[in-house]
Amino acid sequence: MFGANSIQSKKTAEAFDRVEILDNIASTPPPSSIPAVSGPDATLSVCFDETNGVFRLCRREESLGDPSQGIFLSQFDILSSRPSISGDGSLAVFVDSINDICFISTDASAAESCVGRPGTVSAVAISADGDLLGFVSLGSNNQPDNSITVLDLSKEEVTSRTFELVAPAIDASTINNIAFADVMNFTADGRFIIYDALTEFNLLDGAKVNSWNIYALEMQTGQTFVLASALPGIDISNPSLSHTSDNFMTFSVSESGASSSRIVTSNLNSGVVKTIREAAGVFSVPVYNGDDSAVIYDQLDTSTPTGFSLFRQGLSDDHITAVGEADLWLFDGAYGVTYRRGDFIGTVEETGFYDLVTKTLRIHAVDVANASGQITTYQADLNLTASQPIRLRLSTVKVVNAQRSGGNAVFDRNSGKVTIPRVNVTDINSNTKVFRVEMNLISDVFDFEVTKLESIQ
Repeated sequence: MFGANSIQSKKTAEAFDRVEILDNIASTPPPSSIPAVSGPDATLSVCFDETNGVFRLCRREESLGDPSQGIFLSQFDILSSRPSISGDGSLAVFVDSINDICFISTDASAAESCVGRPGTVSAVAISADGDLLGFVSLGSNNQPDNSITVLDLSKEEVTSRTFELVAPAIDASTINNIAFADVMNFTADGRFIIYDALTEFNLLDGAKVNSWNIYALEMQTGQTFVLASALPGIDISNPSLSHTSDNFMTFSVSESGASSSRIVTSNLNSGVVKTIREAAGVFSVPVYNGDDSAVIYDQLDTSTPTGFSLFRQGLSDDHITAVGEADLWLFDGAYGVTYRRGDFIGTVEETGFYDLVTKTLRIHAVDVANASGQITTYQADLNLTASQPIRLRLSTVKVVNAQRSGGNAVFDRNSGKVTIPRVNVTDINSNTKVFRVEMNLISDVFDFEVTKLESIQ
């Protein structure tokens, strides 16, 4: 499917020259909940082929019988940069050594299929659902352009948009001081591109300095947000989003002249940032594993042909705090990314949300059938009245026309039972947990008692 003359490479080639500039309008990113793909973690990385003297894309997937050191996946040599993988683990996209976009099936069923535009691209990324492809073009001077082009591959006729990269100024305006972007990530809902970019700063004495910073671009509006920035002389780069939520990010921090870099995790809701490990080498490329229980990162390893190896740092349930020491994940590999082969569900809308501050349960959509079986959908708010057992009282209700992707709640008039498929609860650290909730009507003033509270993905 993704081999020579694949649909993806043909569509990308057809759309390559069609671009559109998008204007900037303000907006802000929402939180999200994404069920993890089941199965073990597998890894793609860049490794050195000593026989041919080139870098190639390598894979280690034990369920497919790969040895501990992995296998060569790509047939030809590639650029030393991070590949990007679809959410179901079936498709990878990367830039080859002649700066062309290439697709490859991760099960090695066919060789890579490239777009056929050598010398035109410096970086590429694919969305988790495989519908969106983002890339940074190379200009006539062989330097990356200060823009990101996004192709929508889900349409029969591919559409494209090019976003000029700008940095938000202190007064909420924007200034064109971004040289180019490199590593890119799509949020699971397809709304944002998270990327690092080389940014030029003008100092008070007139001098100019460059550093890497991390930004978020909302594609619908074109508004740019600063996610991580630092003082001149410090580079913040190589961002990677968590897999079960768009709320967490890992990246590296490097100081000018240092022989090591810091692996950092952050909660994008709360703004909490933590250093979880120091990695040997002037840079590192960290990523979350499949269920966000660990960060995989590369660090300098002169004993290997590639010059790097991958390590695994375990995390606590908050997805940002290191637990224990780092262990070797893959000997001889760089620019590693992890994936799980299986069904990718994507962002799932919650049926309800419990606010710990106001102690209010908002049910976005609850279906109620009348005596003749006709269903009316309501939005309902319930306030906490007791904690042991958990009891809530209906406070407001209104008719809505809504169907949640995570399922609507159902109220059975005969039994008084309410079933809520997905209730999100966000704690004081901005960590979101999801529960399936059942409760029964216990009074004629619409008091309900929770009878079942089941933690789910």
